[in-house]
Amino acid sequence: MYDRGRFSGAEVMVRRTSDPLWRRIASDIQKQIDDGKLAPGEQLPTEISLSKQFSVSRFTIRQALASLERQGLVQIEHGRGIFVAERSIPFLLDSRTRFSENLKRLGLSGERRFIDATHDDASETVAVALDLSPGDEIITASALAIVDHRPAGLITDYYEAARFAGIDKLLRTNASRTAALAAYGISDYVRHSTLISSRMPSGAEAKLLNIPRTRPLIESTKIDVDTTGRPLAFGVASFCGDRIQFMIE
Repeated sequence: MYDRGRFSGAEVMVRRTSDPLWRRIASDIQKQIDDGKLAPGEQLPTEISLSKQFSVSRFTIRQALASLERQGLVQIEHGRGIFVAERSIPFLLDSRTRFSENLKRLGLSGERRFIDATHDDASETVAVALDLSPGDEIITASALAIVDHRPAGLITDYYEAARFAGIDKLLRTNASRTAALAAYGISDYVRHSTLISSRMPSGAEAKLLNIPRTRPLIESTKIDVDTTGRPLAFGVASFCGDRIQFMIE
């Protein structure tokens, strides 16, 4: 026999067994996650709603949710809600790292969605990376990394303005960096160096990525060079820490 309820628009059935009730509820929610009925990042009903739907106490629901959280299946964010945990995407970092190729290899859809581009004076950090002098004109281009129709990260690239005049216009119409560089006769480039770190997002970043400010970002700071070793671009990619895993080869 089954206890029947409603949960996220799908019929919930909790089998009567000798297992504790909280464990049966946890197993049912886990099955919905495994079957794809509850998608990564999807918000679950509140404890009160779940207790009504399963006809149990809030304490029992808390036990079930705590078990799911320990297994890494849900995230409980106080003041915000309960969410199905994200599935981490293994993102390969090697000498020829390409955003679109990484996703294609995994059978995922994705895009770099252009946000903005500005002309700025190079900071000391950017100048050193691009072999320029501090204050030289650079073009700063930012984009939102979309994976399977959901925001996964923010990408900011810095280019020498004298060498890549107009690249901001190309990126506005086609956010593919590889295609934009090809317009300047650059058919190939490689990763010279990568620095990986982590930090918390700003309010603006959290809003763009649709995450709370308490969720960390994993950040890749890199320098790309052409086949002669001349710097092409300095960039910083900040990904949601629970959505991306870096693999280094």
